[in-house]
Amino acid sequence: MKGVIRLSDIKITNINGKDLKYLSLEIKENVGVITINNPPVNALSEQAYTEVGDIFEYVNSRDDIWVCIFRAEGKTYPVGLDVHGFLDNIANDRQLESAETFYRSTLAVYNCRVPVISAVQGFALGGGLCYAAGSDFIIAAEGAKFGFPEVKLGVVGGGAHLPRLVPPIVSRNMMFTGEFISAEDLYKFGGITQIVPREKLDEAAWEKATELKAKGPLVLRHLKVCMNAQDDYQMDRKNQEEIMHTWAMTKTEDLVEGVNAFLEKRTPVHKGR
Repeated sequence: MKGVIRLSDIKITNINGKDLKYLSLEIKENVGVITINNPPVNALSEQAYTEVGDIFEYVNSRDDIWVCIFRAEGKTYPVGLDVHGFLDNIANDRQLESAETFYRSTLAVYNCRVPVISAVQGFALGGGLCYAAGSDFIIAAEGAKFGFPEVKLGVVGGGAHLPRLVPPIVSRNMMFTGEFISAEDLYKFGGITQIVPREKLDEAAWEKATELKAKGPLVLRHLKVCMNAQDDYQMDRKNQEEIMHTWAMTKTEDLVEGVNAFLEKRTPVHKGR
């Protein structure tokens, strides 16, 4: 973490015999710092979100990690799925399998046995917002934007996580319109823990992690289980609903038109089929 962690006690770049291409895990003073680095905008390719799932599940196996920070290199937090990869999966009839892998990664973040702090700069969109919303704390840089633009592509997804951040009527507006919400507005709804200047983001995340780990690892782990149980958001059921409806949309001309229009930077012409 630039300006905060200069040297790591441990750096993990291989999990279960597989090298990590887009993510890394550094462990220092009982804090696990997970960093995604996929320039230019940290788009979530299938390998990237596979690594997210792997790395958060790996965290659960380590007793020396008491708190996690999830951060991104570069100008932005993850901006959602890689559109070209999404089209390839449709063409190769792999979308259902790919969606299962992605939602596994969102649950790995949400079910991580230690508190997770997301440090968000730039944009947190689509899958990126799922990760932030699945965290226990969101510390955002001033001017950060959050949203689910999938509807503009004809894709269903992400709504299961929004009730943790905004009221239902705001959630519906975001999902149906694809409009973004600023960190400042999200803070008003209680969806963000703290807003800081961009240059202070890593420092603020580390300070929160330091505050939390002082409570001790055992109570944090027990509290995490209890807090997730009290949420009662039924993430598994909601994720399966979104997977099936997204899969249904992949069989339509409207989705192909929406994705192509996005790539060609034009307004889509939907036909309702």
